[in-house]
Amino acid sequence: MANILITNVCNRSCPYCFAKEKVKHEQSVGKVGSTSTGAPPYMSLDDFDKALEFLKRSRCLVISLLGGEPTTHPQFDKILSRVSASGLPLKLFSNGLMSEDTIRRLVEFETQVSVIVNVNDPASSPVAEVAQVRRTLAALGRKASLSYNIYSLDADWTFLVGLILEQGLERAIRFGVAMPILGTRNVYMPLEHYREVGRRLAVFSNVCAEHDIAARLDCGFTACMFTHEEMGRMICNGTDVSFRCAPIIDIGTDLRVWSCFPLSSVANCRLEDFKTRQDLVDFYDKMFGAYRRVGSLPACIGCPQIRRQLCFGGCVVHSIRSFDQEARYTPAAVAG
Repeated sequence: MANILITNVCNRSCPYCFAKEKVKHEQSVGKVGSTSTGAPPYMSLDDFDKALEFLKRSRCLVISLLGGEPTTHPQFDKILSRVSASGLPLKLFSNGLMSEDTIRRLVEFETQVSVIVNVNDPASSPVAEVAQVRRTLAALGRKASLSYNIYSLDADWTFLVGLILEQGLERAIRFGVAMPILGTRNVYMPLEHYREVGRRLAVFSNVCAEHDIAARLDCGFTACMFTHEEMGRMICNGTDVSFRCAPIIDIGTDLRVWSCFPLSSVANCRLEDFKTRQDLVDFYDKMFGAYRRVGSLPACIGCPQIRRQLCFGGCVVHSIRSFDQEARYTPAAVAG
């Protein structure tokens, strides 16, 4: 998989934002200029065609669009038409704050579409924002699934189950754990809290199983967050408990490319310098692979899970930060 960042404009500002290095947070799209990196706010249609051709040449099986908030792109309808013409399924990552016209377009989309809506705790979100997201989810129904980023130990996750049941969504929740971003200050979950996060996830998997909801762990989790009993319970509950860390490949609005958002401030390349996604994966594996082999925690040293590559010791950015304390890797603000 590779992601096409069609805009760096976002109409929501989350403290843990994984795209903070690349995204311009503005409420008024008309006032948005390029980001501090110099990238334009919106990908041109010509560049989108180049990115789309790159994914097809790489034999990617799905077109993943994100941002920023991708639906803020002024030519979003034309982008959807290009995706439809490709015949490939669409995976759209959104915050759910989209117009009625956009919702209607997605509901009527000609080919298979999956909208992964990232939601925040309603207790800490503006009332109007929560209401708008609920309207979007109700309209999308089974085309939508939920995504939630864990950055605090205080949140109550049961609202996720309520949203799925009330709005008739796909019965799945993607859980991410908020990561630090090299060179940028953002809120993230510190490693010393991972064990408590794991305990809470194991308990919550029971709630999900009661309602036939599958919990899916995104990259960056560690095996040692869970006891063997907890891991077995989660597997029986239908939870995806793989502990992977690998280059994702994100394509920016100016066709600059990076390994993944936590590493988006370093080693940016040009898309045209690579033939396929696999070439980019090999490039970033060579650059950051050594960090993955040692993991991010003292317990990773000699760990059989690391040795067997069943776990990569969490996000590689934690390993890099522990080894390299140079100024270009600015410590992030810690949650908690």
